[in-house]
Amino acid sequence: SVSNTEIYFQFTTKQQEKMYMKLEETSEMV
Repeated sequence: SVSNTEIYFQFTTKQQEKMYMKLEETSEMV
């Protein structure tokens, strides 16, 4: 079975990827 920590880690990694993508978009606009 998958541990809660692993799920949490995967979730946070996806959230970070979304944040980085947004940061890249805003930096390109400037």
